[in-house]
Amino acid sequence: MILALVAFFMPFVTISCNYNDKEEDIVTYSAMDMITMDSYDASDAESAYSSAQEDKEFGGKFNLWITGAFAAGVASIVLVLRNKKTVPVVLDGVGALLVILTGASFDSFYGLDELNYIESHLQSGFYFMLLMFLAAGVLQYLYEKHGPGSPVPTGTVPVPPPPAQIPQQQPPQAPPQETQQSE
Repeated sequence: MILALVAFFMPFVTISCNYNDKEEDIVTYSAMDMITMDSYDASDAESAYSSAQEDKEFGGKFNLWITGAFAAGVASIVLVLRNKKTVPVVLDGVGALLVILTGASFDSFYGLDELNYIESHLQSGFYFMLLMFLAAGVLQYLYEKHGPGSPVPTGTVPVPPPPAQIPQQQPPQAPPQETQQSE
């Protein structure tokens, strides 16, 4: 889960401008940039490539999906450290779903789908984050089911306890012999 949170600082999405069959990367954002920045301004690139187009600013929008994924990751780590069961697995799944929603809705959320020459491309941070959320959930689930302190899985034979020590028998003693007394 910590690696999933590290992925929030990796490149998440790159915005490119395709104008006159020439594609140029404008800017790359990490997921943390998407949470903390005040605005994403594509107006510089747009005005440079097409003065006829109205400048668009896709900034100042609070991206709830990626913020929720970050919150789910932090909550999952806290609950694992407090030895809570099941809830971190659910939070990891929710985090993965929110990462997918962020990637799938990025263009429409920021209005980039209206601009035919501006494109977004998901970067390594997106894929790494998604993979780490899924891996954390699966590993937490397996640990709960088969880790230390978990019940013995059904269908297995429990190991019998070690046998108790049997006291050693002493060799039989000869019966006492009667002595005859002379009269």
